[in-house]
Order: sequence, then C-alpha cells, then structure tokens
Amino acid sequence: MPCLTDPKLIEVMTRAVTDVAQTRSVLKTIGDRPDHEAVDVAKAKLADIEANLAKQLEDLVLSPRPDEVDRLQWRSQLADKENECRKQSEKEKQLYKAIIQLDEMHEAYEKLLKDAKERLEKIYEMAEAGGSVEEAEPSEEDQVTDEVNEEVIGILQEASGTGLERVDLSGRQLKFLADISSNQFEDVD
Repeated sequence: MPCLTDPKLIEVMTRAVTDVAQTRSVLKTIGDRPDHEAVDVAKAKLADIEANLAKQLEDLVLSPRPDEVDRLQWRSQLADKENECRKQSEKEKQLYKAIIQLDEMHEAYEKLLKDAKERLEKIYEMAEAGGSVEEAEPSEEDQVTDEVNEEVIGILQEASGTGLERVDLSGRQLKFLADISSNQFEDVD
C-alpha cells in the first residue's frame, strides 16, 4: 500500500480498521450465528405457542360460570387463569425468541462489518486516486456510532433470558443501541 505515507490518511484508516476490529469482536462475543433452519423452527414454534395461547384464552372466555360462583369471583378467577396462561406462554417462548434475537444481532453486526470494510476500501481508493482524505471519510450523518460497548452487550444478553422488563443503561453515554429484543428495550435518547 504505497499511498500510506499521508499521516491524515493513516489516521482515518486506523479509525476504520478499529471499527472493523470492534465489530468482529462483538460478533465473536455474541457467539455463533444460528443456522437458518433453527431460526425457521423457532419462528414456527413461536407461531404455535401463540396459536395455543389464543385457543386457551378462547376456551377460558367461553367457559360457563358455575352457579355457585359469584360473577365478580368468576371474573377474578378468569383473570388469574389468563395471567397464568400468558406467563406459561412467555416462558415457553423465551428460548425461541433468543434464537431469533441472536440471528437478528448477527445480521445487524454483519452489516456493520460489511459497511466498515467498504469504508476502509473507499478511503484507500480515494487516497490512491489522489482524492483528499476528508472526501473519503464519512460525514457524521453517515456514521453509525460503531462504538459498541461489549459490557452493555453482555448485560443485555443476560437480561434477555431472565424475563426482565427493564434494564438501566443510564450513565453509559450510549449513542446507539441495536434492536436486540422486540419491545423489551427502548431507544437511547
């Protein structure tokens, strides 16, 4: 790479290489990507669990109230049974959701890795063609904050399997948080 004599170019390429290395590190941290068959099976199982839950809830609603049970007591019993059915359903879905979430995380980070590699190639090609380093460097709008905190990923992975509804990541100055779990974690302001 004979064009690597400009200090600005080396600085920009170093940042791009760091982005590639960080993204690879995250991919290594989250483990192997599930194969497409496992993801398809997980999606099918989730659909089955949802259908089974819908059937259970329908049976509950249509069940006749015993004469000896007060109407308010009956509603309370139905509400308790409904909550129990929903909790059991959520417990069954955890494993399958985790497989799908892992696949989605891999997809997102593989895209980040591809983008970072393409940016690195573009930087060198621009320098080789005689363009300025500033032209090769992406603007702040184009940059997705690639500063992925591996500690945060570990926290989110642990929380994902426990059924926690909220994880406090305040004070970590995060600018970007991948969508790891459907509706469990909110956007970072």
